[in-house]
Amino acid sequence: MKVRWLFIDLDGTLLDQHKQPGSKGLSAIRTLKQKGLHIGLATGRSVDIVVKLLTSWQLINHIDVIIGMNGAQIYSLKEAACFRRHLLSAEQLNAVISHCLPYNINYYLYDMMKQKAYLRRLDEYSKHIITINQSAYVIQELPIINNYEKLLVLCEPSKSAAIINSLQPFDDLRVMQTLPYCLEIVSIENSKLSAVRQICEHDGCSLREVMALGDEMNDLDLLLDCGIGVAMLNGNEQLKASAECCTEYDNNHDGVGEFLYQYFHIE
Repeated sequence: MKVRWLFIDLDGTLLDQHKQPGSKGLSAIRTLKQKGLHIGLATGRSVDIVVKLLTSWQLINHIDVIIGMNGAQIYSLKEAACFRRHLLSAEQLNAVISHCLPYNINYYLYDMMKQKAYLRRLDEYSKHIITINQSAYVIQELPIINNYEKLLVLCEPSKSAAIINSLQPFDDLRVMQTLPYCLEIVSIENSKLSAVRQICEHDGCSLREVMALGDEMNDLDLLLDCGIGVAMLNGNEQLKASAECCTEYDNNHDGVGEFLYQYFHIE
């Protein structure tokens, strides 16, 4: 079946360890867009942050849609409109954070409208997230009073598995580990796959006409349900075992670009 939509994850997929895209990956996106494919980015980052990156990469005119916050945001670049989906309520956020406090966690909440992050404290983990997102931040005391798309729970890597297990009773939430020290939490109704499905329904196409590339477990259902699911060579081992195929090169060696050039016979 012909590929009509291409969705690419950012961190660990299109971006290398320095958070920069490979030149061949950028070239492939531009070429495939010119050939008529619809191009989307599906990421855990907020759409406002991604728009700034696209502008700096001179890619802003080659992307049709951005799925942000692991499915909690859908942004159409043509319409310059952002749809926020299934926000976490202040009640949910306070319940989860209070539950996790005995593990001495930190939290990170990003407000797209204010372009500002809210933290419990500044530590090495939150500093890393702030550096990646280049966001301003404020130290915020509990309780949380606003709704947000996503909660980051930051913890010692040795505690992450125990925290994930302890959160199982919160069946209205989706918990994903995206870094050894970082758990990303969204509404159970949000995922990259649910956002892609909504985009396909709007566009009148099937998930079978979608190719998706990713590297972490928050990409798993997307890679499984789309027509062609491609795991990165550097990706999570379970993801690679489940995906239809895997890139020959990792994200530090332009794995996305190399794969797309070969698959679509780009010269």
